Amino acid sequence: MSREVPSAPKQTAESAEEMPGLTLGKIGMILAIIPFTAFLGLCVSVLATVISRQARTRNRHAVIGIVVSVVWLVVGVIASSLFYMQS
Repeated sequence: MSREVPSAPKQTAESAEEMPGLTLGKIGMILAIIPFTAFLGLCVSVLATVISRQARTRNRHAVIGIVVSVVWLVVGVIASSLFYMQS
């Protein structure tokens, strides 16, 4: 009787080596949350998305960074236009 040893479950930990652009995606997301660095966060998040797509992987942090950056930029444009209309 031969017994098969069960294999260890696959680890699903994300690392920078396994997912290119992961670190840039996290940095872009953090920069996107801060209103005054939203444009910089957008640039970094787009770069992380491009790198991830070339490696055929998903980078949710970068997509979140893009969405949050665009929202902050739209809010900034609306707020500044309202401010200058009152002046």
